[in-house]
This record gives sequence, structure tokens and C-alpha cells, in this order.
Amino acid sequence: MSIQSQVVMVTPQMAQKWLSNGGKNRNISISKVKEYADSMNAGKWVLNGVPIIFDIGGKLIDGQHRLSAIALSGITMPMNVTRGIDDPRSFGTIDIGKKRTISDIAQMDGILNSRLATAIAKRLVAWNKYEDKSMFTLTSETFKKIANYEILDYLETNNHTVQFFLSNMVRTLPYRRCGAPSALVASIIICNEIDEVATMLFMEGLKTGANLPEKSPIHLLRERLIDPPERTSRLFWETEIMAITIKSWNKYLHGKELRTLKWIQDGDHPEKFPVPGDSK
Repeated sequence: MSIQSQVVMVTPQMAQKWLSNGGKNRNISISKVKEYADSMNAGKWVLNGVPIIFDIGGKLIDGQHRLSAIALSGITMPMNVTRGIDDPRSFGTIDIGKKRTISDIAQMDGILNSRLATAIAKRLVAWNKYEDKSMFTLTSETFKKIANYEILDYLETNNHTVQFFLSNMVRTLPYRRCGAPSALVASIIICNEIDEVATMLFMEGLKTGANLPEKSPIHLLRERLIDPPERTSRLFWETEIMAITIKSWNKYLHGKELRTLKWIQDGDHPEKFPVPGDSK
């Protein structure tokens, strides 16, 4: 039997039938299946030429995540289907190369600083998903389950903003030393949505530290970012960076001084996440 390939409109029923006739396959990732299904439901899934593969005996040897997503979504999708693979060594050659990351895809779309831009965009997508901003955190399932298409959609509309603030902060000491620059830039962009002039002045003070009094909220934030504390969880610290940046910006916006700058997100009395514009 020769190898044959064709585009097939795969129904959820077909997908389920093919899955039940699977051969040697890797363990399935439920989160990956849901990500694919969400993309299909959002109309973002595209036919990219990567095939569903069957061996010469009709056993499925690659494509279980895509087929599972079709079954989960309940949507008929076009898939490139290849049949007739008869070399038993073929399974060992599937998906062994470096997996294409979201930053790789963004770079191919012409996005500058793609690794940082996609990281910033993911944090901003997460922010927009929270109806109650005071509950925001980067340690939640909301953040972890953001799909690649959501990040790319955000950059398609907002890349100019991301690039502007990234280019303004990238060579500064707080950016280089804080340990989570994407969180820092994302929080500045969030503040900018409330007051552009205040954010420009706030950012200039944060960049240079020039002529900042000791009780200035910008000065305290800058010191905190330049000499960050030890943190066991990266996302825990990233959430804190976003919180103290917004908290500092709020104090600056309302002309208030600070003796100390802190935000408590654990323990018996955790603080709510600060919301830009809040006068408290």
C-alpha cells in the first residue's frame, strides 16, 4: 500500500472512532486537548498541513490531541490525513524536533522582541480576563490556560503599545534587575490605560531615579525592583511586581507619599490586588 494524503472534513464522530483504533501513542495531555478545542470553538484553528497519521494497518499513530479536541468541541474540522505508513520505526521520528513556541510564531509574524512581547501580552490578556481586578493573580488557572491564539490576537491589535513601553524600559536598571521584566512592563501598560500623562512621568522617574524624594512612591518602587527579595515562585514574585507597581502608581497619581512599599499576598490577611486609579 502506498502512502496517501488528503484533506478530510473530520466530524466529532469520526474523530472518536479513529481514537478508539489508536496504535502506539504518547500519553494524552488534557490541558492541550482543551487548548486545541478552545481554539476550534473560537474559530482560530487553521489547516496547517500537519497530518493525522495512520499506519498501514489503519492504526492511529499521530494526531490524538487534535482528534480529541474535535470530539470535545463538537465541531467538524478539516484535517490533512496521511495513511499507509508501514515502517515500524516511524513513530520514533514523530515530534522529536524542537517544538515551535508562541514567541517563534510571533517572530515569524514580524513581532520584534518576540519572547518579551508575547510574555507581556500574556499577562495583559490575563488582566483583561478578570472581571474583578482585585482578584487578579498570575498563579491562577486563568493565566495558565491562556491559549496562543489569544496572545497573538492581542498583539495584532496592541503590539505598537507593547513595543513602545518595552523599548522605553528595556535598558533601565529596574527592568534589568527586577527578575520579571514582562510583569513590570505589563503593569505600566495597565496604568497607562487610566492616565497616559501620569504614566509617562511615573515611568521617567522610575527609569532614572533623578530628584526623587525618599518618601516618593516611585523611589520606593525603584529600590524594590533594583534589589528584589528572594522568591521561591517566579509567578508569585511576578504578581507582586505588578501589584506594587500599580500600588506605587496609584500613590503617585494622587500625590501621596509612602514610608514603605509592600503588598501582602499570603498569610492570614492577604491584600486584594490594587486597581489602577484607586485612591486608597
